[in-house]
Amino acid sequence: MKIRNKNNMLRVFASMTAVAVTGVMAFTTLFASNNAMAIGRDGYKAVLDYETLEDAQAAAADLNQELTGEGSVLLKNDGTLPLAKGARITVFGSEATSLQGASGSIGVPEALGLDGFDVNPNVVTESNAEDTANEDIRLYDEAAVIVLKRGGGEGSDLATTSSEEATEEENIGGWKHKSLGKAEVANEETPAADDTKTIDVKHNLMLTDAENAMIEKAKATCDKVIVLLNTSNAMEMYNLDQDEDINAIMFIGRPGANGIKAVGKLLNGELNPSGKTTDEWYKDFSADPTWYNSMANQQNSAGSNTYLLANGEGANASGLHGVDYEEDIYLGYKYYETVYAEIAAGHLAYDGGKLTNGQGDKAQADKWFEDTVVYPFGFGLSYTDFEIKIDSISADNLKAGDIS
Repeated sequence: MKIRNKNNMLRVFASMTAVAVTGVMAFTTLFASNNAMAIGRDGYKAVLDYETLEDAQAAAADLNQELTGEGSVLLKNDGTLPLAKGARITVFGSEATSLQGASGSIGVPEALGLDGFDVNPNVVTESNAEDTANEDIRLYDEAAVIVLKRGGGEGSDLATTSSEEATEEENIGGWKHKSLGKAEVANEETPAADDTKTIDVKHNLMLTDAENAMIEKAKATCDKVIVLLNTSNAMEMYNLDQDEDINAIMFIGRPGANGIKAVGKLLNGELNPSGKTTDEWYKDFSADPTWYNSMANQQNSAGSNTYLLANGEGANASGLHGVDYEEDIYLGYKYYETVYAEIAAGHLAYDGGKLTNGQGDKAQADKWFEDTVVYPFGFGLSYTDFEIKIDSISADNLKAGDIS
């Protein structure tokens, strides 16, 4: 499979580690049963057995840590990671002690402490960041570890919009989302006239105002800043990826009941993050075709697709919505890789920041991909540096220039 990395170079991955592997959670529990072992045709057991339930659960816990360790995706690293063992760390984020998909497990501060980091006993959160004195961080300012959490899943969809205003000034480079949800709010410039104005509101996979303020606190007080993404979803990461003061970003998914214990080992280099993204992480979620066909269209101006009864009332108390898959199979990477190929083949054009009918070329395709995708399908960094060179050529009719 051909994919483009952040520099739009073509690479071939023989296989890709699914980041969903970090979400195994408690399902990895192995049950002890000496009477229910599958025997392969070669006589070897296909399933391990254990003498006691405790042994099986201990093996499951080890497996959960292994999955998180190998399945986490290193999205950004300027050389800050791995950290030295014993580094002094302050943890930021109210959800650092209550992770998504890690019910009953320890929190990030405890996990880092298990692997020898000197952790600030006080967690700086979105609500107390402004009031936390810099002196309370000074003794633990070698690195900030910021935990950003998002939920979502079957039967527990995220809200499509929030109540916070989205401004282009918040985005690095001053770019503007293509089509965010709208809200009517009081116009503070003319309060006496009881006037209102329409604003763009954030969706829930953008950073909140409180999260942005907390990140600024971390940048102002700590030497290095590392972001951990504890989320079921891709998030809008363009701003953090482009921010030179954010040194590293790692996606840990849903680490399960024991996988969180691998996080300290990931940060100190005892484990090497080997996961790859299973879809595109794009710059502007509202520019994606699926944006217009999702849920009740509350996040854009496409109107409502709510089912109504004959009398005009909603179909039930919570509302039922139709979803039109107008994009067919072109979801996620299928859309972005296809548009890239169409531009490169001359069937579409990308000029002046706009995608139009016309005859483009590979340079335009590269520019479009660079402008729209933050992390491509199959992307994931490593602590290991690789060098590939042609050692020898044995075939007489092959030249070095024929090999890529």
